Amino acid sequence: GPNGAGGQPEFHLPSDSTMYIHGDAGIYGHLYVVGKNNVHIKGRGYVSGQMTGAGTILSVTDSRNVVAEDFIMYHSPGWTNVLDESQDITYRGIRLAGHRRNNNDGFDICNSSDVLVDDCWIRTIDDWVTIKARFTTTSTRMHIENIIVQNTTLWNYQGGNGIVVGSESCTDVYNNIVFRNIDIIHNTSHRAIAMEIIDSAHVTNTVFDDIRMELE
Repeated sequence: GPNGAGGQPEFHLPSDSTMYIHGDAGIYGHLYVVGKNNVHIKGRGYVSGQMTGAGTILSVTDSRNVVAEDFIMYHSPGWTNVLDESQDITYRGIRLAGHRRNNNDGFDICNSSDVLVDDCWIRTIDDWVTIKARFTTTSTRMHIENIIVQNTTLWNYQGGNGIVVGSESCTDVYNNIVFRNIDIIHNTSHRAIAMEIIDSAHVTNTVFDDIRMELE
């Protein structure tokens, strides 16, 4: 695709498509899924934001049934995975190394529902996974519900928090949020687990189960 943020290519994936990243291959650029359905990104290769000063690695917006699995993400210049106003999204087997730049959150799950993060390994300098309800100018306040983060390992360094519900919480309800079987093997940031509801949201049926932490 054409060059995007920081001069790197943008790859806009269409509906009903599969991108396979071979184990001997890599992409320097930004992946976008915007207003699409049934998109699968997989492989054993990598996607890097190493040579750019802006943008994200994978941005999914207003989309349904998107799966990202088994590839490596590293050196995102900002939030690594940004999910916004989407549903039925799966991240599985992602290996994420974003530890050389600040503000490179691992997963920012925003205004979305029916999301699974499973069997991932994440190292960041900022929030590892944060579930946000960001302010929107539309009349719809989307419920944040049915989100599972499980079987995952976290290495967090210097900035932000580990697991976060909030702090942007411009919704009526957070419901059915589950974090389970998670190893936090390094954390020198603010908090390993944080619930920061600073707006009007109610939080129901939220579970933290079998979280193991090694803290400094």
